[in-house]
Amino acid sequence: MVETDLYRAAIDAIVVLEDAGHQARLAGGCVRDRLLGITPRDYDVATSALPRQTIRAFRRAGKRTIPTGIKHGTVSYIAEVGSIEVTSLRRDVRTDGRHAEVKYGMGFEEDAARRDFTVNAMFEDRHRQVYDFFDGQQDLKRRRLAFVGDPSQRIREDYLRIMRMFRFWAQRELIPDQTTLKTVESQVDGLTSISQERITGELLAIISEADIGTLFQAMRDCRLFEVILNESPPLTDRQAQLIVEMGSLTEEQRRSARLAVIVNQLPHGELTTILRRLRVTNYLRWQVTTLLTYPDQIKNLTTSTPREQIMSVIDQIELEYVGSFLTFFYPIWQKFNEEE
Repeated sequence: MVETDLYRAAIDAIVVLEDAGHQARLAGGCVRDRLLGITPRDYDVATSALPRQTIRAFRRAGKRTIPTGIKHGTVSYIAEVGSIEVTSLRRDVRTDGRHAEVKYGMGFEEDAARRDFTVNAMFEDRHRQVYDFFDGQQDLKRRRLAFVGDPSQRIREDYLRIMRMFRFWAQRELIPDQTTLKTVESQVDGLTSISQERITGELLAIISEADIGTLFQAMRDCRLFEVILNESPPLTDRQAQLIVEMGSLTEEQRRSARLAVIVNQLPHGELTTILRRLRVTNYLRWQVTTLLTYPDQIKNLTTSTPREQIMSVIDQIELEYVGSFLTFFYPIWQKFNEEE
């Protein structure tokens, strides 16, 4: 496994806590990715120390911390190479599908039992020993994405886990079984209790990935888009096909083009309203509305079209972002306007 400067900073955090008499291990996604041979973007540490004890241990070691998520038991250790989130071991006392009331001072197995997926419920100590209470390593080998314990209970604790399931499928090619998908379908209406910003953030992360053909069909089967878009008509097979074909575009183009296909089923008068309700950025809203509003004007443009003709179209559309117009939209229009 690659040992980056950020990894070494996480191990330093573990040493600080152990020197103060507490237990501490790497936790969650960073352990999963290390086992997959992927260099983690960030590292989380789980510790038996309570939040105030964590802050005291780092202060005595002459290291800086910030109480970034203190109400959830999280303190950020600020190292020279980045920050490491240090969270007290806990278990859920009460949940309502969005928030959890937690109790601190639990053991590692109890903490693992409250996590979403088996592959995210593992710990690793500074000697590289992995602690796996729910067969996460076996699920990684099988490329299987399974909830910890009862899937229905895990989803009811936090309905955003439905979106996270599809994101892990897209980003790590970990696939849930049919029983899990049936459970998701039965619980999908619970997403209406989650803030739109959090849902949209997960959705954009999913559709930005290159290969989402199989999982996108599963998202349709689970009625995900009907719930997110407020009972809109289901996507047609042609729209779903376009979603898959856009995998060859850049990440930014995939995000805009696929979102355009998803919302294109709505009446055009509702387009601006739905994009605002989805809480997308102004720039992304501009990209999507341009894709859907001006097909006749730009569908025949190519990278070899004379500049005068391109500028004429741009003047007609009155675009604000002139510089990125052709390079961004042309590859999309090749897909978006192909004959059925």
